[in-house]
Amino acid sequence: MKKLLYIILISGFILSSCQDYLNIKPQNIKSLATLNDIKDAVSSFRYGLTAKRTGWFAPNLNFNQQYLYFPLSVELTTNLMFYSDNLEYSEVQKAQVAWSSYKSEYFKSNDWKNIELSNVIWDNCYKNIGFCNTLLDELYKISNKKTDSYKEVFCEIITFRAYMYQMLARFFCPNEGKEYGLPISTSSEQMEGIERSSQLETYKFIIDELKSVEKLNFYASEWNTFYSKKILKAILAKTYWLKAHSCAKETNDWNICLNYSKNVLESRSLLNNKNDLNELFSGGTSMGIQKNNAYALLIIRNKQNNKGNIYAPWGFDKDLSPNSKLLSLFDSEDIRKDVYFTSTQGINKWKQNFDVSNICPLWRIAEYKLLEAESYLEIGQTANAQKSLNEFKASRIKNYSNKTFSNLKEEIYKERRKEFCFELGYRWTDLKVLGKGFSRVAIIENTSSSGNEKGTFTLEDNDYRFTLPLPANSELKFNKQISQNPSWTVL
Repeated sequence: MKKLLYIILISGFILSSCQDYLNIKPQNIKSLATLNDIKDAVSSFRYGLTAKRTGWFAPNLNFNQQYLYFPLSVELTTNLMFYSDNLEYSEVQKAQVAWSSYKSEYFKSNDWKNIELSNVIWDNCYKNIGFCNTLLDELYKISNKKTDSYKEVFCEIITFRAYMYQMLARFFCPNEGKEYGLPISTSSEQMEGIERSSQLETYKFIIDELKSVEKLNFYASEWNTFYSKKILKAILAKTYWLKAHSCAKETNDWNICLNYSKNVLESRSLLNNKNDLNELFSGGTSMGIQKNNAYALLIIRNKQNNKGNIYAPWGFDKDLSPNSKLLSLFDSEDIRKDVYFTSTQGINKWKQNFDVSNICPLWRIAEYKLLEAESYLEIGQTANAQKSLNEFKASRIKNYSNKTFSNLKEEIYKERRKEFCFELGYRWTDLKVLGKGFSRVAIIENTSSSGNEKGTFTLEDNDYRFTLPLPANSELKFNKQISQNPSWTVL
């Protein structure tokens, strides 16, 4: 008799509990017996990304007594801002609404040991992976796998699952330690603890999954969201970039990163005006998923900030201050200055409103131009690297004249810092792959009645804290086969 797997497709309050998210099993509410059932489950999840007043989760999709959250949220972005060096960190308290909403996260992040940040990324990514595994287990049982209907669902799920694994690699695979890859789960039938793969095995898995989709003779349908030929190449380019910076790097990684980056850039141009740049971070007038934007391959917009307001850390008050070193990097005629900051140097990158408070642009064309420049540099084509970087700068700085840079890599990462400031953990990832530490002054919790006492905190070069710890309660407690990241002792 055929075993049926189920998901919950109804709204309701469900208590959550700690568990091993690598081994999610669904509850018996709706059968995944047909291709349409599987497709409906994916559609339900995506609907939850933009449904009114739902936050970043699917309000009518509950899996294993847990809501499914899309891992990229304003809360995650805020916490990663607290980890990087782009804020005037000791002045955060002056942003009253941001401070009232995120004070607890601020104090936990002072020494880069906010364990809850690790929990959110790990748990939500693996819950989504478990969901994908369940769908794929049933999808593989469909007899006719050659139809476009099958391929559109297969491509969507595989691409999204690979993206979840790439996110985990960004934050949980250390620069050194070849054995510290990810535990790879591909089936909902895996119920025992899973050991960590090596980093090389981790990246090979992600790449092989994406290439299994790439070789199919299928282009995205109107239904597809996270899959398209461009998005596939974008994820592959970023995966090879991460791999090239890791201890799993191989000789040809930069060449492959270059090729995929150039594929993404084909038939695309760099934006060169304030209006187009503003539009990338604008809530507009409605929630929704915008596919194939000229300057970002996917933009997700929805209503609710899970903190219950639309002000913090950027919004109507705009009084959270950027780091003075970051501001000093911008040329006087850089179009990003007026888009990202107010005239009083408050952060104004995100143009929220009462209808849309979460704005998430994914796979921005700008990143692939900078990946192109870095790839050229790494394979020894310095002239091409200079050319790519100058083309990028010319799109952002009015009346720009081409220059020759003595430290080209440093200049590329300056542009990355400016372009992606306060955005989806870009700066923290860059600091991690570079192993570049820094010191900062921060407000110390509960040290005086005024709450204004400050101290200096230092993240050393190549510090172990650049790699987040595996969660103790939701993973290590249940999976006895897995090892913690080096030097971490999670209380």
